[in-house]
Amino acid sequence: DQFHQIIAADGIASATRKKSFPSSAPIKANDVAYRSLFQAPAVAGLDMSCVNLWLCSGGHVVHYPVGQKQNLNVVAVTKNVPPQHQFAKAASALCEIIFASPAWTPWPLAHVPPLRAWSKGNITLVGDAAHGTLPYLAQGAAMALEDAAVLAETNFNMEKFYSERAARCAKLHQRSVNAGKIYHLSGPAATARNLALALMPERSFLSGLNWLYAGP
Repeated sequence: DQFHQIIAADGIASATRKKSFPSSAPIKANDVAYRSLFQAPAVAGLDMSCVNLWLCSGGHVVHYPVGQKQNLNVVAVTKNVPPQHQFAKAASALCEIIFASPAWTPWPLAHVPPLRAWSKGNITLVGDAAHGTLPYLAQGAAMALEDAAVLAETNFNMEKFYSERAARCAKLHQRSVNAGKIYHLSGPAATARNLALALMPERSFLSGLNWLYAGP
């Protein structure tokens, strides 16, 4: 019954999902996220107190402060090329950050195709186990937290849980894939993207994210 449910939150490589849904293996992306956490450097002309996104040839970089703004979390996404090589000719401010890192941890990216169900018997998948996505909208952990909230709100009714969560997670999945394509454009397409971003009012840009940050 609903009070004897097993909630599986064992990540994108979920052994539980593999056993319950054998055909749901994660799909590997061509990208690798290199992660680093170190004391935030002071970079002239750059606001280090907020999230920064750099779109570069061959990849992109995101960095933001953590831990009372003492440290900087940096995620550099490339086609499996170390950041210090891929971004060696990037803007000087970005290079300053990249070369300040003492070490990088590579994290091959993958995603789980949307499933028609997240439950089988008394087992229910949540978080990345159910809907692991690419990190280009940085919402993997947020979706897991939303899952937990909706599970509680639906009193662990698995049919209601799936019906309330599936469409939103599928939308996020597709938008994340699309964001990765936009981030990694090259040539004339990248030039057009940059121009569109430069001309777009801040309000218009932020309103395009309302569906995501307004919650389920």
